[in-house]
Amino acid sequence: MPDRPMIDSALWYAKHGYSVIPVTEKKTPYIKWEAYQKEQPTLKQVEAWWDQFPDANIALITGKISNLTVLDADTEEAKNLIESYLPETFLTPIVKSPKGHHYYFQHIPEIPNKANISKGLDARSEGGYIIAPPSKNGTEKQYSYLVGINNTAVQSMPSSLYSYILLLLKNNIYN
Repeated sequence: MPDRPMIDSALWYAKHGYSVIPVTEKKTPYIKWEAYQKEQPTLKQVEAWWDQFPDANIALITGKISNLTVLDADTEEAKNLIESYLPETFLTPIVKSPKGHHYYFQHIPEIPNKANISKGLDARSEGGYIIAPPSKNGTEKQYSYLVGINNTAVQSMPSSLYSYILLLLKNNIYN
């Protein structure tokens, strides 16, 4: 059987309740994806996409459909900021991206899909998507789990981090 990490991973995500779409190495969707913010694709549809685009990367649609809000820290400063609000024993899926880290939390309607909520920090929620492992960017740098989604449940955001993110959004100094 051929090695099929992308389609196998896309199907795993879909089977576990995540709305997935195929994207290019530059994060551009191969398909019109707006409908998949409201209705998850079927497993048959996911297979058809990766048959058509076998090298496609995987994007998880964030928001209510996947019960997912992601904080995307692209600087060491942003990573340290998020981690300063996480209890020492707190476990939720964390992805090492080519530029930083993605922290997965259960969907929070009050946190919008917004870039630059702080220096180097984006929020991905309703109306957005995040690139998921084992995707690679254009320089072949891979997205990988530091804390895996297959053995760690996505947690609620700690209240102190939630309050801080809302404060950043309210002050809106980076936009």
